[in-house]
Amino acid sequence: MLGCVAVGAFVGATPAQAAQGTLLIDGHSYAETSSCLTIRKFPLRLRIVNNSADEARVYLLPGCKGGVTSSVDAGAKASPIGASVLVG
Repeated sequence: MLGCVAVGAFVGATPAQAAQGTLLIDGHSYAETSSCLTIRKFPLRLRIVNNSADEARVYLLPGCKGGVTSSVDAGAKASPIGASVLVG
């Protein structure tokens, strides 16, 4: 009986629900995480689509250091300069 409930919950998920909680950065998809995402070794323009439920902060340097260069709201797109991103 429990197995049937789990299968029913999985089948009920829609593609929109599956996409929620991701960041699209320079064409690569990243699952939303509470840790810093280092994208580059040095700052360049990043193309960000924030499909998460939270704001994404873009940092100038790797490891989420060097100060925030931009904040990308949930559901927004932006092209800020930076090397790392933190959601939340």
